[in-house]
Amino acid sequence: DALMTEISAMLARLTGGAVASRDERGVAVALQNLFDGSKLSSDGAERLASLVRVAKAHTEFPLTLVVYTGKPLKSSESKLWSDRRSAIESAFADLKAGTHITLLAESSSNAPLSAERTDQPIVEILFVSPEAL
Repeated sequence: DALMTEISAMLARLTGGAVASRDERGVAVALQNLFDGSKLSSDGAERLASLVRVAKAHTEFPLTLVVYTGKPLKSSESKLWSDRRSAIESAFADLKAGTHITLLAESSSNAPLSAERTDQPIVEILFVSPEAL
């Protein structure tokens, strides 16, 4: 379909770990290597900006953003992950209110099947199929 074709073409032009797949929920994009400490790396910010442009062109698809930590969190890491979640939310801030929700999931055991299982963070951007709602 048009959304999957557009996302696949966009990912082919970008560097960094990214995989797109379609499942019963919609079109899922799993991204790795987005962060430099608590902030987005310049490459990570560029990849998210590209996905925001796609989301703006396909407003019929609500978004769910899931930040998988890659491992169980230690209490000393809660600020780091709160900052990372905020960085992801900020990247999508100029989308219309109510078009997305951001979740934080410890570990990558429930990470998208399309993503390599790793102890590294994975961010999944799910374009939720209107039929799934």
